[in-house]
Amino acid sequence: MKCSNCGYEAAQDYKFCEKCGAPAPVSVLEAARPDGVENKLLSILKDKLFFIICILFTVSSATAIVNGGIPVFNILFTIFFWLIYTQAQKDIVDAKHLRCVSGTVYANYVVVNVVAIILMVCGVIVALAFGLLAGSADFIDAFLSSFGELSPDLSALTQALLAVSGWFIGLVIVLVGVASLVINLLGMRKLHLFAKSVYKSVLFENDENVDTKKVKGWLIFFAVCQGVSALSSLATDIFAAASEGCLAAIIILAIVLLNKYFAEQK
Repeated sequence: MKCSNCGYEAAQDYKFCEKCGAPAPVSVLEAARPDGVENKLLSILKDKLFFIICILFTVSSATAIVNGGIPVFNILFTIFFWLIYTQAQKDIVDAKHLRCVSGTVYANYVVVNVVAIILMVCGVIVALAFGLLAGSADFIDAFLSSFGELSPDLSALTQALLAVSGWFIGLVIVLVGVASLVINLLGMRKLHLFAKSVYKSVLFENDENVDTKKVKGWLIFFAVCQGVSALSSLATDIFAAASEGCLAAIIILAIVLLNKYFAEQK
């Protein structure tokens, strides 16, 4: 059996070429695992919907760049997805770049965790600072004494309003950080584990850990979030709305592909 990449005469059932390291075409592996996840992956990667996903990633990255942003993760996903799609046209499931996709998901997961923790710390600092201001004895005395006068001290009232507002803002920041951390730990972690299981199933011919049920649920959640974000940006920033809308469409198409090729997994 000749290597499809360099022409080297490899073993009949080779997995990776001994000379250039290129993975064997799926046709070489079918005899050993005819109904494995790798064949399903090849079907997904050659599906027209996956081609549309690649285009949508490109549009999302381009519109974000035009809008002045640098969507690092979007750009990485765009590159890796196009490389994977190109290899799929040669009947090769590109485990190397599938692993890169998994790594990018994990990097996004780590960054969101760090940002969420920073938000929580900043929120606590703001809430404590304004809480201590509102609870100080001098401030309370000045605030209460202002009500005993015919002309209340508006500065004391203003300080009270600012103190309470600042404490509330700090509390909201903490809650946003906690919510982001929880969603990331549960949802994004699940997507990373799924992406990791996909490339491992190709490398080690083991599809037992590829679980799509919970992944679909989180994908639906993230699609709704992206859709709401796109709609909220529509009136003020058309480029941001286009970028977010493309991401929502990508997630929806991913759900459709999973339902189409992994519908038997309950």
